Amino acid sequence: MSEIDAVTMAVVVRWVLEVAPTLAERIPAPVATVVGRLGATPGAARVIAARSSPGQEHGPRLSVALAALEFLGEPLGDRLLGAVELSLAKLEAELSPPRVAAVGMLCSPEPRSVFTVDCLHDLSAGSATRRAAGRLDQQSPHTAVLITELVGRVAADPAVTAVLGAVRTGDAVAGTGMAGGGTGWGSGLAQAASALGPQGWPGQADGEPGPAQVSAPEFRREAEIAAGHGLRALALALAVAAMTARHADGSPHDAATVVGVGLAAAALHLAEAPMPVEYAAALLERRRQLYLLPRTSHGHVRTHGHVFGLLEVAHTDDGVTLVPAAAAAAAAAAAGTGSTGISSDVDAPFAANGLVAVVSGGLLVRTGQEAEHVSFTLRILADPPSADMTDAQLRTYDEIVEMSWRAEAGSAVVTNVSCEPTPAGWGDLVDHRDPTPPWPGDYRVRVAAAGRDHADDHESYELLVWSAPPAAPVVWQHLDRLGHRLRGQHEPAPPPEEKYHWVWAASSVLGQAATVTIVVGTPRDDVVRLFGAEPVSPRSLASLLGDLNRDGWLAAMQIPGSETVVVIEENDFAGTDPQLLAELSRRGVAGSMFWNVNAVTRLSLARFGSLLLSDEVMEDMAIEPELTPLFDGVDLSRWGATVPKGLLVLERFTGHALQPDEVERLWNDELAHRIAR
Repeated sequence: MSEIDAVTMAVVVRWVLEVAPTLAERIPAPVATVVGRLGATPGAARVIAARSSPGQEHGPRLSVALAALEFLGEPLGDRLLGAVELSLAKLEAELSPPRVAAVGMLCSPEPRSVFTVDCLHDLSAGSATRRAAGRLDQQSPHTAVLITELVGRVAADPAVTAVLGAVRTGDAVAGTGMAGGGTGWGSGLAQAASALGPQGWPGQADGEPGPAQVSAPEFRREAEIAAGHGLRALALALAVAAMTARHADGSPHDAATVVGVGLAAAALHLAEAPMPVEYAAALLERRRQLYLLPRTSHGHVRTHGHVFGLLEVAHTDDGVTLVPAAAAAAAAAAAGTGSTGISSDVDAPFAANGLVAVVSGGLLVRTGQEAEHVSFTLRILADPPSADMTDAQLRTYDEIVEMSWRAEAGSAVVTNVSCEPTPAGWGDLVDHRDPTPPWPGDYRVRVAAAGRDHADDHESYELLVWSAPPAAPVVWQHLDRLGHRLRGQHEPAPPPEEKYHWVWAASSVLGQAATVTIVVGTPRDDVVRLFGAEPVSPRSLASLLGDLNRDGWLAAMQIPGSETVVVIEENDFAGTDPQLLAELSRRGVAGSMFWNVNAVTRLSLARFGSLLLSDEVMEDMAIEPELTPLFDGVDLSRWGATVPKGLLVLERFTGHALQPDEVERLWNDELAHRIAR
C-alpha cells in the first residue's frame, strides 16, 4: 500500500465518511451480526487462509475473497445485495470524475498478487455475489486484494475510527447522521439473536432458541455488539468497493460485484481484527442462556503418552485455548512421556484408582493406547446418573471411577494433552464437541473405560458429568489388568473368550462383519454344495474386493488330518440359516457365528440334523440344559466381546479352535465359490 500517496488516501477516506451513513442504514441486522461474529470464531482466519493456499485438500483452490465468502455461507451475500443494491446505484451518481480519476491508478490491469490457474473455479455455481466476485478475480485478480488492503488501512485512519468507532446500532452519531439498520433494525436484531453465526462460532445454539431466550437482555446484548461491529466494517468495505471496483476505463462493476468483493473484504478484515472489549462477557452470557441439560456428544480423541484430558478452555482472539491451569497440567503430563511410553512419574497420579487423576483445570484419564485415537462419549447430566445408567455402565465397561472436580471457569472439553496446534485450534480440539457448563462450580465426574488391556480400536470411554458438592472418590468397578497394575495389585486372569479377541481387531479381515461356520463329519465339497455353490472355478475372497457385488461368496477349507471344514462368509450369512445348518450337521455337528457392523450377532448350533440353538449372544439366550457346560466361565451379563464369546462356544461345541492362519488362507487362497441364488 505504500504506493498510494496521501492525497489519494485522503480522497478515499472522505468518500467513506460521506457514504458510510447511507449504506449503514440499508445493511440488515442479521447480515451485520454474522459478519461481526467472525473475530470471535476460533480459527476463522486460519481456515480461510488454508482454503486459499496451494495444495489445500478441500476442493479446488479458491482466491482469498471466495474463501471468505464460502466461510460465511452462500445466502449472506445475496441478502446483503438485495438490501443495498439501489443505494449503490445512487452513490455511483455522486462519484465525481476527479474522485474516479484519483483511484484510477489503483485499478491498473497489472496483477498485484500471485493468482495461478489452480484458483479457477466454476463461475456458473453459487450465489450471484459469489459468481460476480469470481469473475472479478479472474478478470482483475489484484482488485479484491487491493480492496481488502484498503479496508484495513481506512479502518485505521483516525478520522474514520472516530466516526465508525462511535457508532452504536440504532443510535445516530453526532454530526454524521450514521445509524444502524434503519427502521427495521430492531426486529432484525431479534432475528440476528437467533442466527447461527459463522461456522465454528462458539455461541451456536443446539436448536432453535425459544422466545424467552431470544427476548432475554443478556441474549440480545451479544447480537447488538456483534451487529454494530459488523455494521461498521460492512459500511466501510462497501464504500471502498463502490469506489474502487472498476474496469480499466473507470466504469463501475455491477452491484453484485461490489457487494461480493466488499463483503469478502469486510470478512477478511474482521477475521483478524479484535472484537469490542465488551463482547467476550456478552458472548459468555449468551452461551449460558443457551446451555441446556442434559446433552451428549461423541467423538474420538488422540491420546498422548497414554493420557487424554477433560480440560477447561477459553475462546480468545487466537482461537480455542486451554485456560492457564489446564495448560500447565497438560504440559506436565506431556513432559513425562518419551519414546518408550509413559514414565512411572506420570503413572503416579493414577496409582490410587488406576484410571483418573484430578488436576488444576480439569482431569486426566489413563489410557491403554499410547498415541492413537480412542472413542469417547461425554454426557452432561441435569441430575446424578440413574440406576439404569449405572447398570448399563457396569455391564459395558471394565473400569469405572467417580471423582469430584472444581471447575474454576467451566467449558471443559475432551482433548489431548500434546499441545500440538491444529487448524481447529489448540491440540486436538474440534469445534463440534460439547463442553461442560460454561460457568464455575463443583461437579462429579464418572469415568468408565473399556478395552484398555488390548489397546486397539475397541478401546472406549464414557464420561458422565453433573453438578454435585465435593465427596470422596468412588470406585464402581475395577476389572482390567492395566488398572490392577497401576494400583499395584495382582493382575486377574483374562476371561476365557479373550483368545478370540484377534478376530474382530482392526487388523483382521473379519473385524467388521462375517459368518464363521464349522462343520464336522461332512467333506469339504459336500459342504460347498449344501451351501448352494459348486466346488469348481475357485477364487480368493481377497480378489473380490474390487467387485461391485461380492455378496453370496463363501470360502471353505478342510482342516488337514481331520473331518473338520471351516467356512467363512465375509459379506453374507447363509451359515445362519436353520435348515442349512441342520443339513450340514447330519453326519456330526455344525455351528456358526455371525456378526455385523451394527453389533448384531447370532450363534447357531446343530447336531445330527437337529437345531439346538439359534439366538443373539446375550444374557437371556434360550440355552438348553445340555448346552449349559459350553458357556462355563462366559459372563453373558456383561455386554461387549460378544463375538469372542460366541466363537469360544462354537469351539467348545465343534472341538475346533479357529486360528489366524486359517483365516488368512481362507481369505487369500483360491478357496471361494459363489452361492447360486
